[in-house]
Order: sequence, then C-alpha cells, then structure tokens
Amino acid sequence: MKLTKRQSELVCELSKGLSNKAIARNLNVTEGTVKMMLHLLYAKTGTANRTALVMQCALADSKKDPAKIIFAEPTPLTTATS
Repeated sequence: MKLTKRQSELVCELSKGLSNKAIARNLNVTEGTVKMMLHLLYAKTGTANRTALVMQCALADSKKDPAKIIFAEPTPLTTATS
C-alpha cells in the first residue's frame, strides 16, 4: 500500500490520538478536509476506523522496515505523587 506524503502525515497525526480538529490545525487544513481524507484512506486501505487504519499502516510499514513500527513518540507516563 503506497500512501502519498500528505496521507502519511495524516496517519502520523492519527497515531498520536489527535482529534480531527487538532489534526486539521496541525496540517493547516479544514476539519472537513481531514474527514474527507480519512474516508478516502478507509476506502484505499479497506479499513473501517481510525484504529484499524493506523494499525494496518504500521504493519505495512514494518514489513518494509521492521524498525519503523511506531509512528508517534510514546507519551511519557506520569505517576501520582502524594
């Protein structure tokens, strides 16, 4: 599966768990454009939701380069202090 640069950027933003509104802001597009791009990606990849899309792209990417399984930097865990 070959994604365009812009589609890859969108999937990267999705992998961070961002909302459509936040993705739109980060990519300098409208929220409607993000929704349209998502629907096109769902059709292109045969996926039905955001999670499946990110997972499928991660698996496809890992087949090309096993070191690139994760798109986004993990969020540091915070610990409760008393």
